[in-house]
Amino acid sequence: MTVSAPIQAARADFLDPSLYDDSSLTALAHATQGTLLTGLSHSFDLAEGRKPGHAQRIAYIGISIAAEMGLAPSEIEDVFFACLLHDVGMSGVGTNVRVEHGRGARALAGTGSGDELLGSIQPGRWPEAVQAINRHCEIGARVARKMGLGEAVSHAVANHHQSWDAADTAAPITSRIVAAADRVESMIESEGPPLLVRRKGPALVREMAGRELDPVVASTLIELSSRDRFWFGFYDNDLASSLMSMNFGSSLQGEDLYDFLGVISDVVDSRNGRETGRGRR
Repeated sequence: MTVSAPIQAARADFLDPSLYDDSSLTALAHATQGTLLTGLSHSFDLAEGRKPGHAQRIAYIGISIAAEMGLAPSEIEDVFFACLLHDVGMSGVGTNVRVEHGRGARALAGTGSGDELLGSIQPGRWPEAVQAINRHCEIGARVARKMGLGEAVSHAVANHHQSWDAADTAAPITSRIVAAADRVESMIESEGPPLLVRRKGPALVREMAGRELDPVVASTLIELSSRDRFWFGFYDNDLASSLMSMNFGSSLQGEDLYDFLGVISDVVDSRNGRETGRGRR
């Protein structure tokens, strides 16, 4: 049914006319890539079976490290996007793989057709677990590339499960920061109450330095974790709004907005076993 009648606003004569003619509304900022992905990041958390806010907390750690190290604004932005998207590839694998980095424990939780739930990876399933981890990294890297976020973001997403390797001197700093932020957030989540984490955190990061984490990145994080301001930001209930207010990325409207959200729509189709393009249609 087609409705051709215009929609009109009801105006109350006893109210100030300026209430209906607020020119400031036309100056509202357009949605940016960062604003949209910050909101959508909760869906990536759900795909991996993590607590909502997991990706946002990793982004907070990542950009805090990058800023403390004096990276260029463009590099900080790359870290932000890679952190938010690090697990977007979980939506494309048939099995949920959860890797607890803090103490080296790794668990595979199968959510296939049999709704199987395993508390740990059994010896015979290690190849399956490694394959799933690699696959979700590859898928995530492709998603970042399709969004037009650049090769630095794509590379960091593809390698966020890689431990630090002193021999790999060519690894970009953005990738090393994202990998460290991912491991440390998982460690913090597993350690319990905030005050306990605040006390034990620096020592735990120090243990990982030079083994799992780039020692320079780890040293920077240890310095950050000695400041109360860092922890107040990490546990801020309004962290999402703080990240959105940074307006990372370009503004999106019209076809650009459609194409950007279309990439997420394709991820949803893949997650649900649907033919690519169903969500767009």
